[in-house]
Amino acid sequence: MLVYYVKILIMKTTDPLISSLKEAIIENKNIKFTLSDPKGSAEHRKITASQKCGKAGLFFQFEFFCRDGKVRHENYSGDDATARLSEVFGLYRQCSYTVLDSEAEPHDRPKNYALKDGELSSWLCALGVASKDGKILADKQKKFRQINKFLEIAAEIDIPDGAKIVDAGCGKAYLTFALYDYLTNSRGKNVSVLGIDVKGDVIDFCNKTAKESGFNRLEFEHDKIEDFNGKTDVMVCLHACDTATDYAIGKAVQCGAGIILCAPCCQHELSAQVENEVLNPLLSHGILKERFASILTDALRALLLEANGYRCDVIEFIDAEHTAKNIMLRAVKKRPDKKSEEKALAQYRLICEEYNVKPILSEILSIAASEVLI
Repeated sequence: MLVYYVKILIMKTTDPLISSLKEAIIENKNIKFTLSDPKGSAEHRKITASQKCGKAGLFFQFEFFCRDGKVRHENYSGDDATARLSEVFGLYRQCSYTVLDSEAEPHDRPKNYALKDGELSSWLCALGVASKDGKILADKQKKFRQINKFLEIAAEIDIPDGAKIVDAGCGKAYLTFALYDYLTNSRGKNVSVLGIDVKGDVIDFCNKTAKESGFNRLEFEHDKIEDFNGKTDVMVCLHACDTATDYAIGKAVQCGAGIILCAPCCQHELSAQVENEVLNPLLSHGILKERFASILTDALRALLLEANGYRCDVIEFIDAEHTAKNIMLRAVKKRPDKKSEEKALAQYRLICEEYNVKPILSEILSIAASEVLI
């Protein structure tokens, strides 16, 4: 499967470009295009169109982004789609498009997962994700997609050869096994992975499974995250409850880990602290207060990571339909930049003061949350 991406300014001669787009539409290629940078006569800020599949077959859905923020949809097939394209094409100065060149229709294309359904893997069987013949069990499909999404995120980061990886609060270690298998067997990297958790029986089971799988550089230890004193190049902490995530981040920062991947869970700490007179109408509702406190917690974590020399992205870990715990903090150590680090710290302190909160992560990193940088 070949993916083309083209971004082009629409100049005086538009015939070759619009002809290519029309040809792709008529041939039912999986194409998506965006018209942007409107001319004065354009009614909409931008227009996007992409191939969809409905009960009646393939069609193209046009999305018109209005200047008042509303989005309007129109569906067309074949010649009707090309005719609509002709009507709007000349109203914009810029066009970008992607073409997925494949014989398979969009609804028939399998996900290009790092782990494949049907490929025999002893650890997937041992953890109860797959049957003995390698097929993913029906009730584990969501877990399977979560594992692959995590590997997709890991693949976007340059985890160095020889890296020492720690999975803090690994639990049954689905993702720990997956990461080790992917990096060593699929990517050929000589990494070591250590999973730590407080459940002794789980640790014993995981060590046994790692040994039976031939994973010689994958080990598990019985330990609390806050008591862990080892070194790590990559810190992974997925769905560790409440402040356990903060201890994992703190440990990673303190030992200079180059990469931190955290999917927080149960952010209760700030819910009991947050106060703000303007937001009282919101904070008076328990469920809204809880959600706001969770967002606030992760925003402050991201700022503290930036203040400590990381580039931090807050991304979607897995679709919300699979789990409500779908936020991930992805932090990568960057070159020192005193100005941007001071700015992040100043923003952190201002927010803490505004909402009357003192996150435990600031104590772990020995940063006073009450002062504002001058």
